[in-house]
Amino acid sequence: MKFIILIIITTIILSCSKEDERNYTVKEIGGITTFKNSNKPSKELILKPKKIFTIDGNSGDSSQVLKRPVGVSVDSNKDIYILDIIESNIKKYDSNGNFIKAISKKGMGPGELSFPNSMAILEDTIYVANSGQKKIVKLDKDGNYIGDIFLSNELIELFQPVGKDRFLGYVGGVNQEKNEIGLNLSILNKRFEVIKELVPNRINLSDPNNNILNIISPYAVSEKGIFISSNSKNRYSINVYNFNGEPTYNIEKWYKKIKLTDDESEQFNKAMKKIGSRSGVPEVKYKKAINNLFVDNQGRLWVKVSLQRSKDSENNFVIDIFKDGVFLNRVEFDELTTEDFFNPETRLFVYDNRIFIFDRDSNSLSVYQY
Repeated sequence: MKFIILIIITTIILSCSKEDERNYTVKEIGGITTFKNSNKPSKELILKPKKIFTIDGNSGDSSQVLKRPVGVSVDSNKDIYILDIIESNIKKYDSNGNFIKAISKKGMGPGELSFPNSMAILEDTIYVANSGQKKIVKLDKDGNYIGDIFLSNELIELFQPVGKDRFLGYVGGVNQEKNEIGLNLSILNKRFEVIKELVPNRINLSDPNNNILNIISPYAVSEKGIFISSNSKNRYSINVYNFNGEPTYNIEKWYKKIKLTDDESEQFNKAMKKIGSRSGVPEVKYKKAINNLFVDNQGRLWVKVSLQRSKDSENNFVIDIFKDGVFLNRVEFDELTTEDFFNPETRLFVYDNRIFIFDRDSNSLSVYQY
């Protein structure tokens, strides 16, 4: 009998010990399960992205020139598609970065583009937002014209596939009378009609203190759900939804707000001027806790987090990695550099086991494998 009691006590102690070792707690907040993570990692992780090739937009003949790349997508064969807003076409490359063909051309006819602003590939069909003409142009992966989807909204921007029959993207436009711009992050059907609005965003363009980047909430999509950052300077928080837009759980992690250094403020001001902020360059003192979100080929969430930086770490690329709401570890990518704000001049995309990074100063796309 004493032996049995000893076993029970030992089991309880070990169980409590394992509970204490967890780096997170789970709470119900507003009826939603919330994972509250500490900064303590729960797993050893090593990720070492290596550059495998660069697509140089200044080389080759005129059909290969990249003038202003704005988006990259990948099909089921891992062929690469780059959308160029100035050339008003799509450059197609194989998985090794070899040029295949230019798709579409500038114009107003069937299958033609006029300053396209966004692109995604769903089930090997290319969807291109041609917001100037208030339509989506559909092409097959060889560039053959399928049809147009005419839009009731002024703008569809930064969209990507959700499952097999939906998209997640920004829907909005400009209210000239109020001098406002709105970009509402919404789930869309294949006709680009709003199924559910997840994050409404609106700012007054005449207010000099407004930061136009505040209407962009970092988001990512996995095979199971949608991740959206709270877009806060004070809180490290991510809301998770299913493909119908219903909340499933939240992720939180300890964070203390961080000021921009003088050098970072200068970099931010340069980036804002390049995107042509109509309200001028706002004074921004604090960084957003989360600058971007990605999902890797193992379904793990990558969080591009802000850091307290020094001269030795001013451009270090650091991500926090989560799985099913739990913080696994923080990883630094030695070969990559970044800033602690959304910079449209150096857009980054993650598809399968590859990282794609635009450098618009050199009109190039660097591809890394991890």
